[in-house]
Amino acid sequence: MSKPLALISPASRGLGFAVAKHLLRTTKVPIVTTCRTAPELLRAELLKHVPSASDRIGVLQLDVTKEDTIKSAASQFKKEWIDRGHHLRLAFIAPGILRPDRAMEKVERDDAIESYMVNTLGPLMMVKHFSGFLPSKRDELVEEEGLASIAVWANVSARVGSIGDNHLGGWVSYRASKAALNQVTKCLDLELKRKSSPAGSVSLHPGTVKTDFSRDFRSGVKEGKLFEPDYSAERLCEGLKKDNTGLFYDWDNKVVEW
Repeated sequence: MSKPLALISPASRGLGFAVAKHLLRTTKVPIVTTCRTAPELLRAELLKHVPSASDRIGVLQLDVTKEDTIKSAASQFKKEWIDRGHHLRLAFIAPGILRPDRAMEKVERDDAIESYMVNTLGPLMMVKHFSGFLPSKRDELVEEEGLASIAVWANVSARVGSIGDNHLGGWVSYRASKAALNQVTKCLDLELKRKSSPAGSVSLHPGTVKTDFSRDFRSGVKEGKLFEPDYSAERLCEGLKKDNTGLFYDWDNKVVEW
């Protein structure tokens, strides 16, 4: 019977870092994180917050815009954990970039391409190279404290990626890239179900989180709706314990329409 582990990508700061800390504190499984540079620094920062977890922290170096680094990291992941009897029980995939083009005539082609590279193709390449480590229908899963009873692949999307909930327009390339990411989520979930895998995929809206990502536009956020990363991480992880696969839902465990 294989043992579970979690993958958080990226985890060098913001929401990903907060999720890694939360899982180190609330589960007993290995937490494998990723960053573009300075893996030893990320490990040291996590240990500052959870010093008892030194034997459960893994760090892979990759850049979601460079497939060769993802492929190399996946090979290392397989060698160090999968081949030693683990399976991927939770993947939390959270790369993101925002170019706030507020009208169609303001869209810059290169910025739009970058949005798709990071927000859509990055997670898609992670699916390509890491989803094979999710359990198969032959695997018997046991209950694990702090995790769902099945394996979950979670893509961090955004409410503005919802087509049905779009009543304002604007942020064209960002909205479109997140809507495309939601299709990746849905396609992966259907593929896993066809394989009868004890796994599924979800899209998450974390709320507006107080990170470098939101610095330039969070001044207009309503009181009580700007969340600290640790709060959003805790709420999302609580939702990930439930069987919400195949859905798009928010930090409050409420379904968001596609």
